[in-house]
Amino acid sequence: MNYRHEYHQSIVYKILLCRKSVKEPLTNYSEALDIIKGIYQITRGLKQIVYLVGWQYEGHDSKYPAWGEANRRLMRKDDTDPRDGLRWLIREARAFNAIVSLHINMDDAYENSPLWDEYLKEDLLLKNQDGSLMKGDIWDGERCFWICKTREWQTGMAKRRIDQLIEYLPELLEAETIHIDAFRPNPSAFHHIDIDMEIETAKSIYSYWSSMGIDVTNEYFSYHELAAYVPMVWILNLDEQSRLQYPPSVLCGGSNAWNQRTGKICNLPAWPGACFVPEAGTRYEEAWGFSCSSDLVAKPGCGAMTVSEMLYPFCKQTLPWHFLNRHQALELRQTAISYEVIFSDGIKSSIRVADRQHSITQNGRILLEGEDLCLPAPWLGNDFMIAWSTYGSKKRWELPPDWHDNMQVQVSRFDISGITRLGLLSVSNGILELEIPPQTALQLQRIS
Repeated sequence: MNYRHEYHQSIVYKILLCRKSVKEPLTNYSEALDIIKGIYQITRGLKQIVYLVGWQYEGHDSKYPAWGEANRRLMRKDDTDPRDGLRWLIREARAFNAIVSLHINMDDAYENSPLWDEYLKEDLLLKNQDGSLMKGDIWDGERCFWICKTREWQTGMAKRRIDQLIEYLPELLEAETIHIDAFRPNPSAFHHIDIDMEIETAKSIYSYWSSMGIDVTNEYFSYHELAAYVPMVWILNLDEQSRLQYPPSVLCGGSNAWNQRTGKICNLPAWPGACFVPEAGTRYEEAWGFSCSSDLVAKPGCGAMTVSEMLYPFCKQTLPWHFLNRHQALELRQTAISYEVIFSDGIKSSIRVADRQHSITQNGRILLEGEDLCLPAPWLGNDFMIAWSTYGSKKRWELPPDWHDNMQVQVSRFDISGITRLGLLSVSNGILELEIPPQTALQLQRIS
């Protein structure tokens, strides 16, 4: 399947607009645009793919399986239609190299949904052997039930839902992407539908979205049979063997959360859905690369991050992930002392087991060492690199072979407020001596 976007070379994140259990929106449309502007500054214009959470009805996880109305709580003063602000945000974000789309769900059904009676009548929900409805999780105080994907597909309801959403918001055809939360093939004993049938149905649903010109990303990757249908998942909880199997351009992931190998959120009984993954994860996620992992909100205090906190995750997580994703993982070499992933083009990403210090080298040249890095920024052009130090450093960085001696480098500091030129440094014997203050990101531009 051909993808419309290069997810492994973009920053992909979610903005949490509204939760059904909270009276006031967490982020309005104007604040969401401010977040996008801030990410544009922090990433130096890297392509953004943004999914809006809580755009519908009363907010996140409300009224599924219905997608028929944008959230009225988010309407601006002069809006006449709940879609007005949403459309405005989608249009305005394009100026900041941002694709804005929706976060939806094709698993859950709530009793207060406008479609509940129809889904009961048409027998579209998962059932136990005795014919009782299979109960799902409780989200924000409401019990959900689970849709039988195969029944929904067979009756044409899945296509109808997709068609109606695109008709309601045609801008999805321009975005060419959508995020489906917790998309899990599940058997239904009463309907004699097994997991193999559900996996085939999932393929049909993905293919239908694709036929409409829209990629589907998911919360996590549930079955290997679905590889090449899903370009990116929020949580790539695959083991080392599978990481070697899939090039990032075919399947990539963002966060390092829910890794069962390191005892994270998967152990909590409140998150059973997070365990529906093929493998338990890798031993050292950073050796393979991972990106930002938090929903973004306008104001602090609700467990998500604000854009002002994103400089460190971008430089220390997304930037190495973006770099490693441009190369094929070839081999894992693991000993009691080190854990090394060998990539194409002479790249080695290593973890020192004793203290978990991470390093990335290319043909022996250090690109990342502990909390300091100096990596290419190809979306800006071949003349750019980005340097970062968490605690402050003064180091001699060996530059790429084509950054010749006697060349000057324009050094600029950047953050959420923009970029400031600091001055010129000279390259000597292929080395740039660079002093970086703590928590500082620098843009390096070679001057011929």
